[in-house]
This record gives sequence, C-alpha cells and structure tokens, in this order.
Amino acid sequence: MNELAWSVNKETDEMELITITPSGGSQTKIESSFTEVPQHALHEVAKVMNQGMIKYGRHNWYKISVYDEIDHSLEHLSNFMRRLHHHDAMLEELSHYAARALMALDQFIRRPDFLCEEDRYHGSIQAAQTKTQSNTPAVETEVLDAAPGPVASDNNPACGVSQSFGG
Repeated sequence: MNELAWSVNKETDEMELITITPSGGSQTKIESSFTEVPQHALHEVAKVMNQGMIKYGRHNWYKISVYDEIDHSLEHLSNFMRRLHHHDAMLEELSHYAARALMALDQFIRRPDFLCEEDRYHGSIQAAQTKTQSNTPAVETEVLDAAPGPVASDNNPACGVSQSFGG
C-alpha cells in the first residue's frame, strides 16, 4: 500500500500531496484511478467510436451538442431497457448508450457553451423577435457575440424554452 506525505514543490514553493510506493519511490498523488476504468466496457465503447468514425468521419461527434448526445444516449438506453433484442443487440444498445454518454460528458467539460444545437451560432448575427406587453408591434433586433448561455429552442425545453401545462 502506498503511503501519503506532504512535500514542498521546489519550483512553486507550494505544498503538494505525494505518494510513496512500498519500494520507496515517490510521485505526485493523482485524483484519478485509471486502473478502475472497466476495460471490457471501454473496449466496447471504442468499437462504437470506430464504427462512427467509419460512417460519419473522424471526430464528427465534436459537432454534436450535449443535449443531442443525451437524447440519442437515452434512445439507446430505452432500447436496452425494453429488452426487445437478443443479448448481442442489447450489448450493442448499451455500448452505444455508454459512448453517447461519454461524448456528452466530454463536450460538457470541453465546451460548456455548446449545450444546444443553437449554441454553435452565437458568433453570428441572428434576428430576434421581441414582443412587448403593450399593443406595439414586434421589434426586430440583432443579437451579436454578447449573447450568453444557451439560446432557446422550440424543440428542446432544456435549451431555455419554458413550457406551461394546464390552465
């Protein structure tokens, strides 16, 4: 079992946590445990990623928003949960679910501003319709780079459209 100790980083003069191995080697303690990543499942996800690369091109998934990835992952999870297929098909659905979930997570970490498909257009000029509470007609305005956060989507409530139900 590795021991933990505090050490002063000679370059920054800051304290850092280190691990000392049973053989006496020392190294900075990391917050990850890659040996705990399930390798059989990771292999299945890698196969899905390869199929996607062949079908859609290398890194095509970078162009897909977080919510689109989540929608597709939930479709695969639903197919798995309904148990409509034999074992191999269920494995494929679960593998696609995991791949899509990982792509959504990666997009969310790397590009938190790309939650919705509409977010990719934040840098362009967009026409926006605004209505006032009075009887004045709608006013067209231009939205420039300053638009923060997700842009509302008519087909995705998670992207900022509020929906009311009932009366």
